[in-house]
Amino acid sequence: MEIRRNTSCALLLLLLLGASNAHSDSKSENHAQPDDSIFLQKLNRLVNLPGSSVDQSQPSWIIVDMPNDFTRYFLTSSKHDPAYPAIYKRSVNQHTGTISIKTTAQCYGNQEDCKTVLAEFEKQDLQIRQALMQAAKASAAQ
Repeated sequence: MEIRRNTSCALLLLLLLGASNAHSDSKSENHAQPDDSIFLQKLNRLVNLPGSSVDQSQPSWIIVDMPNDFTRYFLTSSKHDPAYPAIYKRSVNQHTGTISIKTTAQCYGNQEDCKTVLAEFEKQDLQIRQALMQAAKASAAQ
């Protein structure tokens, strides 16, 4: 039960931090538009997976939640986005009582812009891990 509670806490923190802080809407002047056919195929596959839920409420992102495996995909949604097309996958895992949060990227456009956004996600991952550690310490002290 403790494992499920910790994982639920991690998912709650993911929701609280969300993607809105992980990406700016800056535009790149000389951004050549890549072929996005692979990206669109992957997007189609993700949104059609059983159990997935899709959130398109944020202008810069299509967010696909996979609650059964504690994974959230963030897909750039605009061809005007410098990192478009890109897919960021944030996973929460637990092994021997330790929760890990990891974000990876599949970049089909400008690699530097994609790496910049990935670094923002990784910064959030660190903040989430620190918050979980503080919550665990506070819980243990009670």
